Amino acid sequence: MKILKWGARQINKMSIAAIISSMLLGCTMQEPEDLEQYENKEQEPAGVQNEVEVETGSTAYGVPAGSLMLTPIDLDINEQEWENNRVVVIGSMMLILPAGWEMEQRVSKEGVTQCVIMDMHTKYEGKSSSTSEEQIKGHSSMYEHEILITSYEIKQMPELTLQLAVQLKEHFPDSVLYGVKGSEKTSDIKGCWFYGENSRIRQREYFLFSENEAGSKELFYVQEGDSTVTAYDNDVESFWKMLDEEMVWTDNETYIAERYKNNFTGMEYYFPFNMDDGKASSHSLLMTVQSDSNEMSVYRIDDYENPVSVQEAAFYPNQLKRADINGDGYEDFLCCGWFFDSNEPLDFEQTERFEGYLWDEESGAFVYVPGEQMLQQYPSFWETWRQEEARKGGSLIPKELTDYISGYLLEDKDQLKEAMLALVEDREMNMEEIVELADDNIDIKNDVLEIATTYQGDGIWLEADVDNDGIKDIFLCKYLGGSLGAVYYSLYAGKEDGSYELTDCQSELKEEFAFINWQGKNYLVKTTWDFTKKEVDGISLECYEKGKYQGGVWLAITTKEGANARDIRTVCEDEGQYESLKNTLEELAARYQGGDKVPCGSAEEEKADGDYTRSCDIDNDGEVEEYNVSLWQTTNYYTVDHLSFSAKEEDLTQQIYDMTGSDENGVIPFCLWVDKTEYGNITYILYEDGLYDFHICGYFISGKESRKVIRTDCHLETEVILREIT
Repeated sequence: MKILKWGARQINKMSIAAIISSMLLGCTMQEPEDLEQYENKEQEPAGVQNEVEVETGSTAYGVPAGSLMLTPIDLDINEQEWENNRVVVIGSMMLILPAGWEMEQRVSKEGVTQCVIMDMHTKYEGKSSSTSEEQIKGHSSMYEHEILITSYEIKQMPELTLQLAVQLKEHFPDSVLYGVKGSEKTSDIKGCWFYGENSRIRQREYFLFSENEAGSKELFYVQEGDSTVTAYDNDVESFWKMLDEEMVWTDNETYIAERYKNNFTGMEYYFPFNMDDGKASSHSLLMTVQSDSNEMSVYRIDDYENPVSVQEAAFYPNQLKRADINGDGYEDFLCCGWFFDSNEPLDFEQTERFEGYLWDEESGAFVYVPGEQMLQQYPSFWETWRQEEARKGGSLIPKELTDYISGYLLEDKDQLKEAMLALVEDREMNMEEIVELADDNIDIKNDVLEIATTYQGDGIWLEADVDNDGIKDIFLCKYLGGSLGAVYYSLYAGKEDGSYELTDCQSELKEEFAFINWQGKNYLVKTTWDFTKKEVDGISLECYEKGKYQGGVWLAITTKEGANARDIRTVCEDEGQYESLKNTLEELAARYQGGDKVPCGSAEEEKADGDYTRSCDIDNDGEVEEYNVSLWQTTNYYTVDHLSFSAKEEDLTQQIYDMTGSDENGVIPFCLWVDKTEYGNITYILYEDGLYDFHICGYFISGKESRKVIRTDCHLETEVILREIT
């Protein structure tokens, strides 16, 4: 069943590069072991400093003992010559740059400088006997994969390696983590102790521990793209191989970072269970699975030295999926997790795919349950999952049914999606078909090569009768990278002789799309969204005729007009003590339109000149604070417009961000102002919630403390209107 979702149509960019390299260079390609489709976007590390109490004692190199505390840091990154080798030095780590590899620097979204090492699709032929120069043949402008290295300062670390594994998972939740077997002191670890296989994208991860000249501890987080697709068989194709070849040093170039310790006794996988918002709690467990003995051990989170159970593990550890199957409040796991992470609907006839283990708190162990028994004993769990599988895709149909579909667009999207799936009238083509067509069509070949040679390039190739002339056409959606998310739609109109002609090109931002058939004609359907909020705001229906784009209609979700179109409600936190603030907030809620700028409050003074544009006693301590309030406007595909606040006193800036982050998760702070009231100065923050709804919270800040005293919610009724697309 095909779904109308962009993510379901992602094509592996490296697979494209491999096929085209084979086409251009005549090499035999190694097929990737692609067990799951992944999103082709760069993953940023999640290392965020946590506020924790420092425990007494210390670990390696004098690092204080306690919960893991990581801070991304900028380290000097440079390329040097060393003993006739090109080396890359990053702080206290050094690695030899293999022939055919290049290095560049990149700045992450957090503003941290990262090191990128790239395999540039080269074939190393050794040194010339006559000139002694290195010979690199078959160079191409495309490369298979890259290695991304991000540096962290370790300010605090737990004393045991099992504790460290759990807390690394808190910082890097998507990593299936494994490392050197056995619970040991973190003071003993050096080099590459932990490894990971990212569960969201197909990449390997490495965690290298190192000491710098000042005696401080550093962590190098290494992310490696797919190294299984290669145009040539070079001596070194991956970071894994660099470790094996003793090409990586830590501790200021004094320790060779190997994959395993010298007294290797196998690897173990680490799986924390029952985490609270990604953090360990008293309810949490740690399961370790040994690679050499197929043995799994379970530990309570407060005792890593004495497992509560040890038993046989009859499953592949990197394929499990956690879920509370029996509803007892403890996470269980399924053995065949990849079936549940794919875009395909669940096949309940294949009962063996549903086998797993249920946690038994009384015995302190996981109990194996066959798939057929799982389906029979817990039908409600699988039915919920079955319904979630149906929530994929989404699109509308042409004008004849716009009134009918508009009702679904506002209310029951699930039934709409089910109805639309049956109307999809396109077929996604594979790269072998496209490469064959490219041999005889220069426009198709140029598009294929442009995608293959562009970092993050992707292409979706569909076969459908796009312009309704009775002949199949080819429709390409091309993505050439960039944070804006721009895509290019190209129509290759089919001819009676079986050839194709490029007849139309359009460009816009990335959206969900598909071709549907209604009453014998095909239409291009797209899910549209508000760029500033990244919220779906309608459906577009578009069409082609004689190879050319003809426009269409947009079914836009808009707000209704009139006083009755808004549901405004206010709650005072302290039994109505702040009731006198209610009218002011509700009057504002009655007239506010999404994206409006709220002016300064009655307690604030606005300044035209200077580093800070506003001032007032925001924290009611008798002293005037200076600060800036502005709207941060998104310029990319992954962020939204939101409040930007910066004060002359850094502690006040952090206090405001902590207040909004902890109080109003899931919504976007948008405006801030301060009013003078009988209760003191009240700080108001307006949060936008979804497409049009919003709420306003009033906070009383007293020094370093703050509390919410009033909240006004506004829900706006919506309707669907038709707008022409030309």
